[in-house]
Formats: sequence, C-alpha cells, structure tokens
Amino acid sequence: MGKDPGKYFYVTFGILRNSEAAQRFLADAEEHHMVEHTGKLAALRLTEYYKLLSTGQISPSLYALLGKKDVSASDSSRDALTPVTRKEVAAEDSLPTSDAAERNAVGAADYWSAM
Repeated sequence: MGKDPGKYFYVTFGILRNSEAAQRFLADAEEHHMVEHTGKLAALRLTEYYKLLSTGQISPSLYALLGKKDVSASDSSRDALTPVTRKEVAAEDSLPTSDAAERNAVGAADYWSAM
C-alpha cells in the first residue's frame, strides 16, 4: 500500500541503536506481532500517549516534578512503586516531595514501558 500524504502526517525518527528505548520498542513489536510494521506500532503508541494525556491519566511533567531527565533501570525497588497521575497531584494542596526521586522516576519509566 502506498503512502497517502493527503490523509496521513508522516514522521521519520531514529532511536539510538542498542539503547534501552530501542530494545523495549523491538520487544513491544515482537510481543504484538508487529515486527514488520514498526511504523504503525510507533503511531499506535504515540496515539495512546496523547489519549492518556487528554484524559489526565498521565502527566508529561512527572519527570520535571521529580527533577529527573534521565532514568536508570538499575534500581531493583522500582517494582514496588505505584504511578502518580496528574489527578493525584492536582488533588493535593502542594506538590509532594520525595527523598527517593530517582526511584520514583524509574517507577514512572516502568509504568510507561508497560503501555
């Protein structure tokens, strides 16, 4: 099937080879039988992301709240964390502080990887 630029907005992007993001994306493609349709999978995941944003289920400022830009997957305690949603943060009078910001950021990254 050919491209339809009248109907679709096409984007070309790259993911660093051998990066955690690339490995997770390829595992996602294998799990959902989309290895030969990675463009469609990327479009699906991006669509899901914006839908979650619009419904307030996630917040792109989560990393900013936690003071992290890069997330390490080396913390074994990340499985015990629960994700923080925008609604939960908005329900509080002030932003929560944490002495475990890196652990919370890793938990958020794991939450995203499950989507």
